[in-house]
Amino acid sequence: MSPRELIAYIFDAKPDFAQRAASLWMSESPAFLVFMEKYRDKLRAKVRPCGTDALRDLLWELDIAHLLLKNPDFEIEYEPYGTSGSRSPDYRVSAVRGG
Repeated sequence: MSPRELIAYIFDAKPDFAQRAASLWMSESPAFLVFMEKYRDKLRAKVRPCGTDALRDLLWELDIAHLLLKNPDFEIEYEPYGTSGSRSPDYRVSAVRGG
């Protein structure tokens, strides 16, 4: 899936500001592009019901992933414990071994 198709899939008919932000982050960071591809279905499910304020909150959440993935020593998992109704961390960050 191309970055443009990925943005269209995740953000569908959501405002341009969300699409532009995610596009910029994916163009700056190959690791963030991989993250978006890996979690595209989960992200799409989270984006769909969002109004403008909730979408802005989700973008802050994604910006954290974008910033963490600038460090090649980090590997992140998005919502590793699922969304079982109880509070859980948005990310699990691990140090990449080797290198």
